[in-house]
Amino acid sequence: MTAPSANQLLTRPFEVHFSRLGIKIYQFMSVTSPTKLEDITAVEMNMGNAFGVTFRCENKSGAELLCTIGNDFLGVVPSWLQMIEEQNFDVNWTEKYSIKINGSKIAFVKKESNEDDEESHLGSAFAYYIFDDNQDPDYLVLDADESRMKIAQSGNAFDDDGNELDDILVFDQDELEGEEYELANNSFSDVVELSNNEAVQKNKEAWINNELSKLLKQKKLKLSNDSE
Repeated sequence: MTAPSANQLLTRPFEVHFSRLGIKIYQFMSVTSPTKLEDITAVEMNMGNAFGVTFRCENKSGAELLCTIGNDFLGVVPSWLQMIEEQNFDVNWTEKYSIKINGSKIAFVKKESNEDDEESHLGSAFAYYIFDDNQDPDYLVLDADESRMKIAQSGNAFDDDGNELDDILVFDQDELEGEEYELANNSFSDVVELSNNEAVQKNKEAWINNELSKLLKQKKLKLSNDSE
């Protein structure tokens, strides 16, 4: 079988693995089955470390692969990377926030005490991964549905012992050209912007409105600037 060209690899699904990332997890809490917004007593935020995390990207434009190989993320793992495996995680910080709603604005205000034995978690959690130490990928798997070519961030292959082979370049960006590369370049800025905190805030707003939809009575909430 002929190995895929750099252009073909650019537009095929890929996977990327990190040994460790930061993680934040949010979940609403209540002391009863809620029938109105006032019944939601708190939001719990857990922060910690996730280990052995693998993501998959369907790689629609090619810009996603260029962003990942270049480690051009702006602080958080973007929504176009879907987590497919997490070996373990530990929580090293827990905080509870009261909910403050003013018109269409919702804010999370730090509570003086995290202890309330009567509160229970509600619904689904909202979680996102953080590049809290400028982590590079440990490896990528290109052409993830077929040849599954494992490479280092540099584009080089690995030997059987997991050592990077400097003389075997599997993905050579200098070979990229034509329509696929042009599409990747044109989409690059938009793809990178989805890895910043503003994108996380939009996703968190969507989660809030979905979780509270039965209690909102058609109101759409937006996060205040002072929310955690």
